[in-house]
Amino acid sequence: MQINKYRISPHAARRMAQRNVTVGDVALVLRFGQIVYRTSAEFYFLGRRDIPRGMEQAMDALVGTTVVVEGDAISTVYRSRRALTRIKRKHKWHRARNYRPRAGA
Repeated sequence: MQINKYRISPHAARRMAQRNVTVGDVALVLRFGQIVYRTSAEFYFLGRRDIPRGMEQAMDALVGTTVVVEGDAISTVYRSRRALTRIKRKHKWHRARNYRPRAGA
């Protein structure tokens, strides 16, 4: 299954079913949500301010929905109204991938 240019991983499909998020909901979050790049992933977060005028009532249930994209695949989907602050606290890269021990260590 695919949304726009992203394929949905089996894990994301399972989480979408558990959390009652449809493919259309994910497409709306990808279209209107703000993008934060952290830990080698793209986080699409839909906040209240991101909802276009006239669509507030239809999209109110999606506030706080976060779609995590790694590469060309959607890796997971979850809802949390405080997710944006937690995402912004993450490091910008995985430490393990960029870790190089010092010469004297």
